[in-house]
Amino acid sequence: MKLAVILILVPAMFYASGCTSNKPTESQDDGTVLSSFADEGDEMAGTWVQPNPINSQEVQGFQLNSDGTALSVNMATLNYKNWWVEGDSLKMKVESVGNKVSFVDTLVYQITRFEKDTLALSNHGRTDVYTRLPEGE
Repeated sequence: MKLAVILILVPAMFYASGCTSNKPTESQDDGTVLSSFADEGDEMAGTWVQPNPINSQEVQGFQLNSDGTALSVNMATLNYKNWWVEGDSLKMKVESVGNKVSFVDTLVYQITRFEKDTLALSNHGRTDVYTRLPEGE
């Protein structure tokens, strides 16, 4: 019995000690970040795009800044405001604007793949793959 408990608790302790959060420790209602992000969030900072489904000659996506702010790339009706990583989730505060209706929401995506130049995000059974643009583009 003791061996079974040890076999369960030891891996759980290692897992828990390795989990980090990239969520800002404090923010205002308007999304202004009052503290910095953990180092692993900085690795995800950059401009992430995918082909525009309406026009394959264009790209769309978002820019994740290392200070926790975010911007939309070629998306007029969805304005990205802030972002953070929490566990295996990328969370982004967005403002949807259009058709005389505007609202703010927090989108939650499961990070299914993250490499230097590839980011795959899943939400409600759909996975979108983004490519990092080189700096300056």
